Parts: sequence; structure tokens; C-alpha cells
Amino acid sequence: MAVHRGNGSVAASGGTLLEMIRSTPEGLTRAEILERTGMSRTTLVARLDSLRAAGLTHEGATRSSTGGRPAQYIRFDDRDRVVLGLEMGHHVVRAAVLSASGQVLERAEIPRHDSSRVLRDVEDLADLGRSLLARRASARLVGVGIGVPAPVEMTKGVLWRSVAVPEDSVPILETLADRFGTLVVMENDARALALGAAEDAAAIEEDDVLLALKYSTGIGAGIITGTHIMRGATGSAGDIGHMRVGSEGPVCTCGNRGCLAAYSSGRALLSRLDREDLVDVDDLARSFELGDTEVVAAVRTACTVLGRAVAGLLHAANPRVLCIGGELGRVPGISDLIQESIRLNSSERVHGAITVTGSDQETTLRGIAVLVMREAFSVQRIDDQLAALPTD
Repeated sequence: MAVHRGNGSVAASGGTLLEMIRSTPEGLTRAEILERTGMSRTTLVARLDSLRAAGLTHEGATRSSTGGRPAQYIRFDDRDRVVLGLEMGHHVVRAAVLSASGQVLERAEIPRHDSSRVLRDVEDLADLGRSLLARRASARLVGVGIGVPAPVEMTKGVLWRSVAVPEDSVPILETLADRFGTLVVMENDARALALGAAEDAAAIEEDDVLLALKYSTGIGAGIITGTHIMRGATGSAGDIGHMRVGSEGPVCTCGNRGCLAAYSSGRALLSRLDREDLVDVDDLARSFELGDTEVVAAVRTACTVLGRAVAGLLHAANPRVLCIGGELGRVPGISDLIQESIRLNSSERVHGAITVTGSDQETTLRGIAVLVMREAFSVQRIDDQLAALPTD
């Protein structure tokens, strides 16, 4: 955080002050803020008054003192603030109401109807989200976030066509904004998984890298350095399912041959096995856990190819943390097979430095909540909000 110190001049705007306060959940005293920013006491009081008037901070007196009155502390006012997180899977859509700190308060999911009717799924998600919000009458909605299994250029709100979202120009952001009348953000689901995993990780330092692998009907990845998520020039960073890993492999849904997804995705496995009892990846995961010989053999082969591809990513990014998630990746035995292939196809100095973590069905939703909170309370947005306040 870039703030000047020492000479009494002010570089910390109201938005910067709020970011500082939000980063310290227990709150900061005025003396601590003065020490960190070097601003004058008069200016600090004015800035804090503006934040309080905007309903963004509140004060308390819970810190212990060596004598006299307890120190007043300033906290971000997250009381009753909630985020609506939405996730569009290949076969299921999920919604959750989360607290400002990312705790899931309400959650539900329903099947998708038809991947060729994306807008209907968005409407279903909106209805599901509204029903969850209705259970919390006092909630103040910060914003809505949606994770989708497709490349997303978040800054432009552009969604690239994929198998799960096969339509062009689907007005997802506009539809949700109309329904909820609030901030709406959209992100690739694997990158949202990475954000959620980073929140769950014990500590991700500024130079640390976290790589999240989503292994489900499709395959995707998310890469985070410190708090920065890599999106790429066209929002396609992490779209590893369409990396070609064989020149004469099976035909992929994108039309190329030998893509990773054509070898290893849940969709490819279901197609290859072609069994009536295996309808979706949940069936696949269940059969694997039950020791179905045919399924175990097919998954083992798929994980060998997948682990080899991920090993290449590990050498490129050298992450500190690897999160393996998705309906297939969450299965311990499948995660073990991926890790086994990674070890065989990467150097010890790379895979030996990695902490491998798992995820649950809520990790992606928590990542979506992080994204909404960052956008809603960004320095620029808060500065603009404070500038619009009426002056005496």
C-alpha cells in the first residue's frame, strides 16, 4: 500500500484508509493509522468521519489498556453485509449467501436444464439466489458474483464461448444486474477456485504462487501470485484443457486433436466408457470410490496424462501451494493419482516445495465472494463514493 510517511502530508485517500482497515479484521486505533500513514490528525479525523458517514466503518472499545480508557478502534462495518455467490457447472448450478468474511450462510443447488440455454440457467440461478437472500431479512447485499466454466475477460465483462456456455453474447452480467440492482462480477470458475483456495491457505506471501487445478467434467487451472490472479490477455489464462498433449490424439470438443481435455476430462472419460450407469462425473467419482475395475483403470490412465501436463505448469510457475479441486479432483484416490504422475514428471526441487491442499464444494463460492468484496470496496470505488457524499 503506497502511502507517504512523516511530514504530515497526506497520501492515503479514504479508499486507501478503508483498505488498510479492512486488512486488519480486529481494527486499528487512530494512533496506529497515524503511525502507518504519517497524515495529520486533522485530516485523519475528516477522512474517518467520511467513512463513518458512508456506513463503511464503526468504532468500538475492546482493546485492553495498561491504564485509563480502553483505546478506541476503527473497524470495517461488515455487520449484515452479504455477498451472493453463483456457480454455473456443466450439470449443476449453485448459489450461496456468504458473509463479508466468506463464511457460507445459506447454500443450495439445482440441476442445469440444457447447456444450450444459458440464459435460462442464469435466470434459475437468480431465482435460487433470491430465495436464499429472502431467508436473511436484515442482510445488506454487497454484490453478486458468478463463476462460469469458460474464459472470461473480467475487465470487459466478455465471456468466450465454451462447451458449457456454447452461446455467443449471453447477457449474463446485464441479466443479473437487472434482477438484483447491484454490482455484478463474473469470473472463470477455476480462477475463482484459486481465489477460494488462497483464502483457505495458511499464508500466501507476496512472492508465493498458488496453482489450483479444477478436475471435473472439464479441466481448468487458476494461478495466483500473492493476491494477484493471472487472467491473461484474453481471459484465457488457465484454460489448460485445450493444451495439445498429443499430435494424433482423440478429437476434442474444440475441433483439434490431442487436447488434454480429450484425453483426461470427465466428459472424455464418460464418452470413452459409454455406460448407462455413468451419466455424469458424480457417477464416475462414485464408481471409482467403489473400486469399479473399468472405471479405476480409465481414471488412472487419464490422471497419468493430466499429471504430466500439470507438472509442466509447476515447472513454469513453481508454486508454493497446489490445490486440487473439482468433482473428480476432490476424490482422495484421484488426487493421489494426479500427484503420483506429477512426481514422476517433475523435478524434486519443484514438487518437493509444494503443499498440496484439497477443496470442497464451497471453495469456488468463497473465491467468488472474495472477488465481489475486492471490487465493491476497491480504493477507486470507495474514493468515488466518498466524493459523491454531500458536503456541509
